[in-house]
Amino acid sequence: MRKVLLLCTALGLTGCREDVPPEIRAAVQWQPSGPTLQVKAPDIEAALQAGVVTAKSGLLTDGTPRRLLSFKADVSIDMIGAPSNLSEVQIVSSYANAEQTTMLLRIGAVVSTLAVACPEMEAGGTRPSVWFKNVIDEAVNEGKKKKPPKEMVMYSEHGDKRVRFEAWLGSKTMMIIIEPKARPAPKA
Repeated sequence: MRKVLLLCTALGLTGCREDVPPEIRAAVQWQPSGPTLQVKAPDIEAALQAGVVTAKSGLLTDGTPRRLLSFKADVSIDMIGAPSNLSEVQIVSSYANAEQTTMLLRIGAVVSTLAVACPEMEAGGTRPSVWFKNVIDEAVNEGKKKKPPKEMVMYSEHGDKRVRFEAWLGSKTMMIIIEPKARPAPKA
């Protein structure tokens, strides 16, 4: 409460706590309720700055801060949690074939995000680019089966982080989620 009042005074807001915009209250008061990644949003943004088309900030319904970066290459990076210590990073993209420039931009955005959000991957001997190629190859191969599944989920653990790859084979859409390993994994 004291932090909110100090921030409001600095911003020139007066009156009771209810006069303070909810986004300011939530941003100042929000504390992670579980394990975090020990990764900073500005580090991810710095690695991706060249390809960012739009950047939006907001709050989840529980008051958790989030920042969404979108790219020309049909890639979105959703950073959830305090900017100084994210609790989750989600990469959403298409893995369908596209022109070469788009594919390179897409791969670059995904690999750069993985390298910053999960440096344990490379420290453990797996390069993010190799990991990404392997999961995409597996998704493409699953899609070529006579009766392909509608979706596939794969996990890999690196240090205290889990990297989850989910692909919806019909739409050729994928999501990569980097989350703390201490968080219970959703049921596949």
